[in-house]
Amino acid sequence: MSTAAKSEGGGWAVTVMRWLGWLTAPVEIGLAFLLGLLAGGVVLGFAPACRAAVAMSRAQLTPEGDGTPWRDAVTAWRSSFWSSQRRLAPWGLVALVLSTEIILAFLGVLPGGWVVSVPLLLFGGYFVRALALRVVLMDPPRNALPVEVPWRAAIVLPAVKVGSTLILFPVCVAVLLLLLAQPAIGITFGPGLVMLTATWLAVRDLETLGPRITEHHHK
Repeated sequence: MSTAAKSEGGGWAVTVMRWLGWLTAPVEIGLAFLLGLLAGGVVLGFAPACRAAVAMSRAQLTPEGDGTPWRDAVTAWRSSFWSSQRRLAPWGLVALVLSTEIILAFLGVLPGGWVVSVPLLLFGGYFVRALALRVVLMDPPRNALPVEVPWRAAIVLPAVKVGSTLILFPVCVAVLLLLLAQPAIGITFGPGLVMLTATWLAVRDLETLGPRITEHHHK
């Protein structure tokens, strides 16, 4: 059933539920990552938690709104717990260092003030964009790709697809401002919103680059 048909059949109730779903999506994504992180004892939890957060984001982004976010997140966490460690462990180390630097910068512990904080924030946005791409690229069948694309592509693509990358930066700035103004609300909505946006951009990029990758593979 199409979205339009659902709207006609359910009327305003369906519309309200859809909007509520979009409002709660960032909270659920952030919660899925946090639970996945803790379930893996933090150190071993980062990699499968990223898989779970991206899986939930992709489920939230289904056109018909008929995804199964929590089931997809749990399945991704369980099925990729060990396999994702090797692939995402280096990313976890970078995330740890980067997040620590950003927190210290905005607490005023690091010298330089905004001169240091703004570049760190921009690099953080680029890193999340690359991380989401890396996680999405780890699932070739879901992306209709014949092979898994090398991890280096996740680092290069955000620079190649500059337009998509620039979309994420205002989201990061908005989340930062929300954190400064209303820390509780910012922590609740911010991380999930950034991951949801980064996943959407990653999936959109692969929709345009996928056919080229497939064609190159078959040559």
